[in-house]
Amino acid sequence: MLTGYYIYSAFLFGSFPTSYFLLWGSIALASPFLAAIVWMAKNNLRLAWILPALPMGLLLSLSLAVGVFYIYVSYIEEFIMYAVLCGVFYKNPKQLAAIISVSFIISFIIKQVSPFHF
Repeated sequence: MLTGYYIYSAFLFGSFPTSYFLLWGSIALASPFLAAIVWMAKNNLRLAWILPALPMGLLLSLSLAVGVFYIYVSYIEEFIMYAVLCGVFYKNPKQLAAIISVSFIISFIIKQVSPFHF
């Protein structure tokens, strides 16, 4: 059965992006569960130290070009946002050091796993 979205998309654009539809639909279905995890992080110390490192690791992976013998800031805007997030998530020096180290690990994992290289 064809939905209205499919008819309009096929008529206007000549195609129906099924992969985008499934991607955004799965993100919409997962968002309440992710929101519950963030809500529980308010009272859980480990989650409160790990969850801020996720967006910081993403920004770090977008801003830095890392090689065997070098680290180069390729996008300064993302690096500035990384510094701003360091200020936003700051509670004490020990927590900030832990978040920064975990964000570097997450950045490395994203660089290895992601099919998109910026």
